[in-house]
Amino acid sequence: MPIAAHARPETLPLFDAHTHLNYDMPAETLLQAMDAVGVRRMALIPRYYRDDGRATDEQAADYAGRYPDRFVAFVGGQRGDLYRPGNWTGDHRFLAEAKAKLSIGRFRGVGEFIINHYGYNRYVLTTNQSETGDVRIPVDTPLMFKIMELAGRRGVSVLIHAEAEDETATQMRRLLDSFPETNVIWAHNCGRAAAARVAEFLRQYPQLKCDLAGMAVPFPEPYGWGTFGTIAGKEYKPGSHVTRVQNNNGTINPSMRDLFETFPDRFIIGTDTAHPFQYSRYADMVAAFRRLLSQLKPETARKIGYDNAERLYGTAR
Repeated sequence: MPIAAHARPETLPLFDAHTHLNYDMPAETLLQAMDAVGVRRMALIPRYYRDDGRATDEQAADYAGRYPDRFVAFVGGQRGDLYRPGNWTGDHRFLAEAKAKLSIGRFRGVGEFIINHYGYNRYVLTTNQSETGDVRIPVDTPLMFKIMELAGRRGVSVLIHAEAEDETATQMRRLLDSFPETNVIWAHNCGRAAAARVAEFLRQYPQLKCDLAGMAVPFPEPYGWGTFGTIAGKEYKPGSHVTRVQNNNGTINPSMRDLFETFPDRFIIGTDTAHPFQYSRYADMVAAFRRLLSQLKPETARKIGYDNAERLYGTAR
């Protein structure tokens, strides 16, 4: 599918508003990748996990400080010690650290918090996190309430990964009802929900934004989402709620196109590059978003591709 004139690099700059910083990725390497495909700005979300991608908030802030017109820094919410059983029922040292970091005004977001996440390989699900990356934590926990309160006070956004199953959606409503002044970014098209459910949330919660990270073809189908696992002894089918934005040939799902045109101010894009090796496909991922934006009105494409994120990540307080 060709890229329409209004979505080409020379016409439409992009804001990669959901991607992950890895420790061995120099700022200059990122800039080179961005410049090659017309990405003007990028949000840097550190990953603290003990693998080849570990990064820090300080690294993200350093890049944003040196290149303020190109990078936005997050206080990273992906750190292994945060996801141990019981940590979300009370205070955690992350809260004090985030409070100190947000007070200096160098960060414009906090997260990504991996709350309801399907692992990459197999699905014998647990109540928290398994070795394969499966995570199942309620959204509306005492710790998340405190994070929301802090972010609202500091004027920064909270990025949450939570698959939009029925119970998770109910929990998200309780969270959003409790913090109407805190900007929330619900990752992956608001939990990969159907267009009607996303529209319902967007109408009810003006503080909510949806990012489209990882939702553009040619991303592969999530591994194993047709298989069954168990949660608390009950059979469960992960991914049964999932609605795709595009078909395999790149054509947009008509219900999603209508959703984006109805709420053009409420969506942002992101490549969700979580590991260093994924940058070998960075140009392909950006091209996929340009094909998606090609199928929208030019004004809608510009808002979703750049303007909404630029407005969302304004100067932190």
